[in-house]
Amino acid sequence: MVSAQLTNATFLPFVSLAALFSAATAGASVTSDGARSLPAQAQVIDSAKFASIPSVAPPSEYNGTTVWVPPGTTRQGLKDRPFLVFDSEFLEIIGYDPKLAIIAETETDPIFHEAVVWVPATDEVFFAQNAGSPAAGTGLNKSAIVQKVSVKEALQVASGNKTGHVTVQTVTSDPPVVNPNGGTNYKGNILFAGEGMGNETASALYSVNPLPPYNATILINNFYGRQFNSLNDIGVNPRNSHIYFTDPLYGYFQAFRPPPVLPVQVYQFNPETKAITVAASGFDQANGKRTSQHRLFIYRAHHGFFGYDAARPATIYRFHVARDGSFENRITFAFADSGVPDGIHCDSKGNVYAGCGDGIHVWNPSGKLLGKIFTDGPAANFQFVGDGKMIICAETRLYLALFAAKAAPIQYTVQTASIAPTSSIPEQVCHRPVVNIVRGMSAPARLLFPGASVYARHLCRSGPPRRLWQPRRRSPVQPSRSYNTGAPGSDSDAQHPGGSSILERAVRISLAPLNGHVELQCTQCDADGGATTTTLSKADMARAYGLAARDLQAIDLPSQGFPHILVRASTILVHMFDLRLLIQAERLLLLHVDGLADTTISRVFTYDLQNKLRSGGGGGGGGAHHKTSASFELRALEAALAAVAAGLEAAYLAARADVRAALQHLDAQMAGDEETTASAHTGLRTLLDVARRLADIEQRARLARGALETLLREDRDMADLYLSDAARGARRAADDHDEAEYLLEAYFRAHDAVVSEAAALMADVHRTADTVRSVLASRRNQIMLLETKVEIAMLGMAAATLVAGWYGMNTVNFVEESLSAFVVVVTGSVFGGGVISMVLLRRLRNIRRKKI
Repeated sequence: MVSAQLTNATFLPFVSLAALFSAATAGASVTSDGARSLPAQAQVIDSAKFASIPSVAPPSEYNGTTVWVPPGTTRQGLKDRPFLVFDSEFLEIIGYDPKLAIIAETETDPIFHEAVVWVPATDEVFFAQNAGSPAAGTGLNKSAIVQKVSVKEALQVASGNKTGHVTVQTVTSDPPVVNPNGGTNYKGNILFAGEGMGNETASALYSVNPLPPYNATILINNFYGRQFNSLNDIGVNPRNSHIYFTDPLYGYFQAFRPPPVLPVQVYQFNPETKAITVAASGFDQANGKRTSQHRLFIYRAHHGFFGYDAARPATIYRFHVARDGSFENRITFAFADSGVPDGIHCDSKGNVYAGCGDGIHVWNPSGKLLGKIFTDGPAANFQFVGDGKMIICAETRLYLALFAAKAAPIQYTVQTASIAPTSSIPEQVCHRPVVNIVRGMSAPARLLFPGASVYARHLCRSGPPRRLWQPRRRSPVQPSRSYNTGAPGSDSDAQHPGGSSILERAVRISLAPLNGHVELQCTQCDADGGATTTTLSKADMARAYGLAARDLQAIDLPSQGFPHILVRASTILVHMFDLRLLIQAERLLLLHVDGLADTTISRVFTYDLQNKLRSGGGGGGGGAHHKTSASFELRALEAALAAVAAGLEAAYLAARADVRAALQHLDAQMAGDEETTASAHTGLRTLLDVARRLADIEQRARLARGALETLLREDRDMADLYLSDAARGARRAADDHDEAEYLLEAYFRAHDAVVSEAAALMADVHRTADTVRSVLASRRNQIMLLETKVEIAMLGMAAATLVAGWYGMNTVNFVEESLSAFVVVVTGSVFGGGVISMVLLRRLRNIRRKKI
């Protein structure tokens, strides 16, 4: 009897795996009081039995296809019971009844290979065929094939409800992806890394629509004029949606790409600006990448040459991600004993999965091997396709594995190289960015950023990290909002993907105030104008400045936000678009938030900031009531309000100039000839585009004016603006705030002026647009009237000639020989057509004369 139990609630730890192994091989139940035996397709692999074995195979017999069979087992036995339990934790992963089923296979054609991407909207899995060898009947001429299968059909095949294999459909994109290798789900589309072909077809990064007609777009195909070597794998940074991809030399080694002109590197690509930078270099062969929501992990094969080098270890390394996206502080995570790790993913508890030379290996977050899913050969790539389901590509075989583990939370803004879906409860957040890298042998490994934040949660629970895991403070930590985007799922969410997206977004936003450990880069200035750059977490910031966590809820949002000014006992919080300030009696803290499209106001504020704080010359409308003896907090507040006013006024003046130019151009077009007037549509579109900018400026000015108006209504808040007096114990009375009131009123009037002028200009734009639309509508009516008249004339002529045609073709009229018959018929047809046309035109005039 084994002392440990497998209860209905969970798997309890085992005292001895050897005892479980004995019980399992004997076919006995673990206990007789409701506990369960080992699952039918699972078996225990006791490491104590092969710690010392009589004969160890020599290195000369070890190669890339070697599959090691542990003592006491057979290869067929491993195939019959493929879930290999190395540690009791693996039982929680596989559950009570795991299954592994072949859902498709070929004899020699390795069509199940790379770029495994699950599309939840259609519940389909896309994958790329291996180039293979000529003996396998594939060759490079078939390497560009992308195929897909239905997960629903795969479940039917695996359960026995459908005989045969799952239907494998070929996907032909337009333009075709040339030699696809890596893939990831990115904002609803699929990113493919195309390795290219020959000298002419460059290696490129493609974005493919997962729905017919599978239209594709090339995002990037060069590095400043140089062709890439052969792009291999893709990942996405959740902080900024930047795309990472590796560029090894595999195409050159396989003789379908020219000699390289670039070193082996990992690149970072900004899809918005199309900017590309090198994120990491110095690799033998870089491969495989993907990112998590809260941490950055990279797994890649790193070996000396194309081919198999057993001296190169298949080691998984973990790195921190620096602020610029590069990698630092390497530590060893795990070692794959068979082949090279590829297609790495995480489940909802942070366990790490990798496709290796004999199947799927599973490690816990500390790097301990928990178990394997044996596939009797390389598991080239795989993908979670929902909770408890996994598609495994094993070259000539396609597997569906069913077990208990839940997939890691999916990311919507950044979907990456094998993202798993989520139905799990959002976990806690840990915010230290980390990178993992696999150093492998020769087979391509996966460049992966795990799509789960659970590894971060594990590190949070395990206490302070080791010294090696701490990033070097060469530069301030990049500010980010690292919170989980997973949310509980439901059947209705599955049927309505938009509802699921809204639910996950709502959960993410609700966690924002709890995310007090996020470190933000900020600049601290004192009363003498001295400035220092530092990093503070939101929790530390709240404690240091006497604020509540809710006050800082939106302080690091990468958006313009809702302008407001909060007055607390010892701090003034100013949130005016991209300008975020914490002001105290003798210091201020300026927060730098990444991801903002427009930082004009914060840049205006920091320009010559030291002199502003020393002399109090905030500028703008507040100078009329300014006192040289104004306290530091009012000088800082005036500098902030002046920056806001200057930024809005400058934006308004630029928009006004564009609007006036557009109005003049449109007036010239309307006053021109017919051909010039025909192009008024283009001028009108230009005017409306500029008008949208003007409307945005007016809205921002209204919001800024509203923030000041709210403060002006509260005498107590205005009196509390004098933080220096309160710090000396002389808090002002509620009606003693003249200087602060003058200051706020001045900038209130400045914003009100921008609102009024922008509104007046918008009225001119709308009047002009209405006039142009009326003119264009009149022209359209004239054209329609002309068209109607032509149609009436044609109708009259057709009606008259129809009678003549009937009479001449179908009756014996005895006038065929008459010389005057033709003239009479033509004259009668013209006369009849004219009469019909005149009658219809008169009716048309009557219709036009009618008034509503």
